[in-house]
Amino acid sequence: MKPPIRIDNRVIAGGQPDEADFAALHAQGYRSIINLRRPGEPNHDPVAEGEVARRAGFTYVNIPVDSKNPSTAQVDEVQRAMAAAAAAGGACFIH
Repeated sequence: MKPPIRIDNRVIAGGQPDEADFAALHAQGYRSIINLRRPGEPNHDPVAEGEVARRAGFTYVNIPVDSKNPSTAQVDEVQRAMAAAAAAGGACFIH
């Protein structure tokens, strides 16, 4: 995974993580993963990713978003997931 972009001191955003990335993120204090990718995208299986993320100790949420045309409902759902992550403690990785 390329180096992520820091949004603030508790949220970073980056590319598709692999199992090693999940371990590294967890070691750095990240506890929530918010996956914005849609089913059917190349090299992506949100169900399998969720299983790997949960085994690594993360809270995992998949909110499929059309990045070219996000809906208000999707934006609201992402905001709720970020608020839940903040309330649970630990930092959040979004991809």
